[in-house]
Amino acid sequence: MRRSLLIPLLHLPQLPPVMPFSLSSRSPKILIVKSDILYAGVLQAATQRVFPTATFRREVTLKNTLAAVAEEPVDLLITGVSLPDGDTLDLLAEPLPGRGFGSALVVTGRREHRIFAVLRGLAIQGVFDPNDEGLDQFEKALEVIRSGGRYWSTSVLERLHVHSEPSYAMERLLSPTEQLVLAVIGDGSDDHEAGDRLNLRPSTIHSVRRDLHRKLGVRHRGELVRLAAQQGYVRFTAGGVQRPGFARLLAACGKNFTSQPARAALPIVPARKFA
Repeated sequence: MRRSLLIPLLHLPQLPPVMPFSLSSRSPKILIVKSDILYAGVLQAATQRVFPTATFRREVTLKNTLAAVAEEPVDLLITGVSLPDGDTLDLLAEPLPGRGFGSALVVTGRREHRIFAVLRGLAIQGVFDPNDEGLDQFEKALEVIRSGGRYWSTSVLERLHVHSEPSYAMERLLSPTEQLVLAVIGDGSDDHEAGDRLNLRPSTIHSVRRDLHRKLGVRHRGELVRLAAQQGYVRFTAGGVQRPGFARLLAACGKNFTSQPARAALPIVPARKFA
C-alpha cells in the first residue's frame, strides 16, 4: 500500500475551499451510501472504530439518500459515486449551507476523466481509493477528517495531476454545450433522439456532433460512444445509462435521465436503516 498525501496539496491548485466541520461531538450522525451492502458494512465497522459513539444510517440508492439527508442532516457522508439509480456528484456539488451533510468523504476506485474533472471542483473533505489502500488507511483518513483536515489518496492525486494536463483536459477542449451533447449522444442516440431530449433542433445536434468528431479526432458514431464511456460522460449499468454530473443540466432541459431503462436490470436491494 502506498502512503497518502494530506492537504495542503501544494502541487494541486484550485481545490475548492471547504467549511471546517466539527466531528468531535459525542454522537455524530454518519450516513454511508454504497450500492454494495456487504462493503457498506465493512466501511461502517471501520468507521465505528474511529467514531465509537456515532449513529449510523446506510442507503443504497440515490433516491433514498436524498430523502435521508432532507429528513435528517448528517455530520459525515461517506459515499461512492455510482448508485443503481444515478450518481452522487450533483448531491456532492450542493451549496455548503443547507446541503444536508457537513463533511463528505468519497470512496471510489473510478478512473474516468469526467469523474476526476468533477471531483476536483467539489467542496469535499477528500477522496479515498479502495483499490490502492486498505482499511487501516481508511481509518487514518477518517481521523484526519475528524480533526478538521482533508485526505486524498495518493493515487487520486496522481490522476488529478495527469488529468489536469492539456492533453487530458476535455473540459477545456470542449464547450459546456459540447460536453452536454456528448453525454446524451454517448449512449448511441441519433440527432433526433438527442434533440428531443435536450429540446434542441436535430440540425443543432448534428452541428455539435460534427464539432465533436473534429475536436476528438473520431470518424464514426461508435468511436464517439466508446470515447464518451471511456472518459466517463456516460456509464452503462444494469439499471440504466448514467451521465455523471449532468443530472441537473438534463433536468433543466425537461427530461429525466436518472431512470433510463437498460436492456437487463438487476434487482435493487432495499435500503436498510441502522441505529
